[in-house]
Amino acid sequence: MKFILKLLPIFILAILVVIFFNKTLTGQQIFVTPDFGRSDILHYEYPTKLFLSESLKNGHLPLWNSLITNGYPQIATINGYFNPLNLIIFFLFPMPLAFNLGFALSFLIIGTFTYLFTRSMGLSKIASLLGAISFSYSGIFVTQIVHFNVIQTLAFFPMELYLTEIYIQKKRSFLGVLLAFAIGFQTLAGFYQVVLYSLIVLVLYAFTRIFLVGEPRFYRWRLILGIIAAIIGGLLISAIQLLPSWELTQMSNRKGGVGIEEIKLFPYQFKHLITFVWPYLLGDPRIGTYPQFSKDWGIFWESTGFIGILPLIFASWAIIWGIGKNKIILFFSLLLILSLLLMLGKNSPTFFLFKLPPLSFFRVPARWIIFFTFSLSILGTIGFEFFLQNLKSKITNKFFWHLGTFLILSISTVNIFIFALNYHLRGNSEKWLQKPETAGFLEKDKSLYRILSLGNENVWNEQFLNRGWLRAEDSYFAFREALDPNWNVIFGINQASSYSPISFERDIILSSFIEQNSHLTNNKFIIDNAARSLLDLQNVKYIISPFEVSARDLDSVFKTQSQPPYFIYENKTVLPRVFIVSNYEVAQTTKDQIREITSSKFGYKTTAILEKNLENKSFLQASSEAQITKYEDQNVEIKAKMNEEGILVLADAYYPGWKAFVDGKESEILPANINQRALTLPKGNHLVKFTFAPTSFKLGAIISLLTTVIALALLPVFFIKRDKTD
Repeated sequence: MKFILKLLPIFILAILVVIFFNKTLTGQQIFVTPDFGRSDILHYEYPTKLFLSESLKNGHLPLWNSLITNGYPQIATINGYFNPLNLIIFFLFPMPLAFNLGFALSFLIIGTFTYLFTRSMGLSKIASLLGAISFSYSGIFVTQIVHFNVIQTLAFFPMELYLTEIYIQKKRSFLGVLLAFAIGFQTLAGFYQVVLYSLIVLVLYAFTRIFLVGEPRFYRWRLILGIIAAIIGGLLISAIQLLPSWELTQMSNRKGGVGIEEIKLFPYQFKHLITFVWPYLLGDPRIGTYPQFSKDWGIFWESTGFIGILPLIFASWAIIWGIGKNKIILFFSLLLILSLLLMLGKNSPTFFLFKLPPLSFFRVPARWIIFFTFSLSILGTIGFEFFLQNLKSKITNKFFWHLGTFLILSISTVNIFIFALNYHLRGNSEKWLQKPETAGFLEKDKSLYRILSLGNENVWNEQFLNRGWLRAEDSYFAFREALDPNWNVIFGINQASSYSPISFERDIILSSFIEQNSHLTNNKFIIDNAARSLLDLQNVKYIISPFEVSARDLDSVFKTQSQPPYFIYENKTVLPRVFIVSNYEVAQTTKDQIREITSSKFGYKTTAILEKNLENKSFLQASSEAQITKYEDQNVEIKAKMNEEGILVLADAYYPGWKAFVDGKESEILPANINQRALTLPKGNHLVKFTFAPTSFKLGAIISLLTTVIALALLPVFFIKRDKTD
């Protein structure tokens, strides 16, 4: 009976997870909440997790995704592919059930370890339960459900804090090993900004507990070194993800950090603190009344940390009555102030810190609201504990005391659930994941090609900004017809664009040029000739748009029955995915490459732009042929019949890790046409193989494996040592 009572709070937290997620836990529903211009959950989170699920079930590593842009190093971005939790659920369960389970387990982890952390500080079960509920279903978690990796990365923070606290209390090395695994798992969840902020708070908390709360002098530096070792160990465990991510960063527009003007965007306004009383006091994005984000105004889901009225009152009580008496209250009060100053971004005197590494690597300083909200929740827990002790001294009848605490807990839970349950748009999974009309038409074409979506963000934002989503499911359902990136992945259709938090420079150059040379005028998209040449080179055979499209050699071939209707245009001059050229020109800078390729005099069908001279190479005009015989994410095979020596061009991204083999011998891959792969082929028949085997991934995997093996070996040793010393 005691064991059951001990687990009762965890059981209650599990029940609340079931209530909150409801039909999503059976896979019947999926979250389809829109964002500005698209839905992060539909256009990023779901497709990337589907790619993981299918890769695991087919026995492949999810390294390279050929369905978005000219190919994308999926392993290198914010995906959480090697987080053990994801490997298990996405291998064992079908989509969308696995996707929804990932959310539910994250919420359960958040609640459980917030509860355990407050219990480890000596707070009562009922007070700890209030703190766990107020943080788990706070605005910062509920609104961020559209961002799977943010939620999952955040979920490990209370676990880290709990393990740090009991490691300090018990001074047992095996707990330091567990902390290393928690840090490793959080890093493998993929949202590195939250990882960095979590580690900063973790270190601040550890120093406060060890040096200010009164740990014996003998243990202080031993404990600090143990926590530092756990952080290093955790980062090494996650090297399999960190090294490919670092490689991509060094090839992206974020090399050296985020630009200061970008960091200034979406600031938290001081007046937004009023939304801790009720989230919609400054506007409701669900009905289109919340101000549009800008350089001077933040984003609703980045600026909402509502924890409920009663926890807010209890937090105020804890600060007023306990800040001078309790050093833990002092710490979380100071963390509250620090987080507020940091989340104000450019509106704060601390903004200069975001100009310095490592804070300069990330945008949206308002995300410090996470730790502002956490501090409020912990202070609310402590304040509730004060209230319970005061109540207990006045109410001697146990029945009425338990009834009073139950009512307070219930009222607080209902208060926060009124907001949490009604924020998101949820749709029937079968309906939302069914094949759009456009995908049904395109799948009839069995050739290898890419599509480009134009203008969907215009009709999307007209709905999103003016009317929101609360009673507009049908509108967003129709917008699926555009097959926007990365929504196309769900239907196995190649898209020339991508939607990702970070892209490598070659891809950005191409996509930006096409975007800049495609104009919406009088409800018609006009694609300039310069952009048309790039579309031909990128194997873009079809264009989808809710507007008419005007450009050379485009034929309208399909129109949907949806509202608005979507049009499909076929490109009559598209180049195949692989082709042979006999000429080349050299252009080393991006500016020169763009100028050459988009020049009306440039024969892009017979000439490639390379970045270096091919010494002692001269090519004769010849009718050579190349045909793709195998096309997979990490493996491409091509048969080439060369009547003379020439250059084979594959219209796929040039990126480190790709290796080429001609008749079994490795051959140099040349960057061509800004973001394509090329190699020279001698006269004769050849079998060409491209294989993606990045060194960054291999090295990271070795480091992660060795660190994990060492940590697992140390765990029982330290645990047994503990038993002997008890």
